[in-house]
Amino acid sequence: MSGTRTPTEVLEANRVRTNKGRYDSSTDASREAIQQYVDEHVTDLTIVRSKRIRDTMGVDIRQQVIGRTLSARMDGVTPDSFLDGVKVSKWRDSDPIKWQIERVDGTEKTTPTPQRTARRAELVARVSRGAGIDDYVYTRRDETHGYTRASVSRAWMRSAVEAVSETLNADLDVEVAELTKAGCSEVLERLLDSTMTGSRQRWNRPTLIALHELLVEDVTPEEVEL
Repeated sequence: MSGTRTPTEVLEANRVRTNKGRYDSSTDASREAIQQYVDEHVTDLTIVRSKRIRDTMGVDIRQQVIGRTLSARMDGVTPDSFLDGVKVSKWRDSDPIKWQIERVDGTEKTTPTPQRTARRAELVARVSRGAGIDDYVYTRRDETHGYTRASVSRAWMRSAVEAVSETLNADLDVEVAELTKAGCSEVLERLLDSTMTGSRQRWNRPTLIALHELLVEDVTPEEVEL
């Protein structure tokens, strides 16, 4: 049918191509998992397999995606903010591939605060309790990795937006009850004057951490970033 693209064409269209013809094959989820691993576990130089990163962070991401993300970072085609101050190279090129991750320019391992080490489900629960949000949260137990996964509903996101606006004493120029998930994300970005790093349909850990800081810890709004 004319005008209909094949799955391969859609994939190619959604990839970011550089001037050198290389592609950024990373994903929001894989970058987030790797960044958190480096922040919490790399003090100077670490040699690690993709599978180790995935299992340590307990994420539902194929190890091949972790590997492709690190490869894209090594090629310099990922976003500039990803693994800033870190050098990535291959320690071993044969299977199983091992990655050498090294801090450079005097960067140091951060000391993670409790909310930054909390899993997504715990962050959702804490924000719900702190902001008094009773709207539905979908949870399921991941027996493979031994933890609970959580997905928030559109109603939960709407309530979170309302809680943020009340905390900031800001008037909303939209009907919150009619907002889509993407609409909730856009309003949240305007309220906090910050841009989300992940999907607007499924708020990632950095976004939930920002909500935790604002609604639970009473962090100054100017210090909160999505």
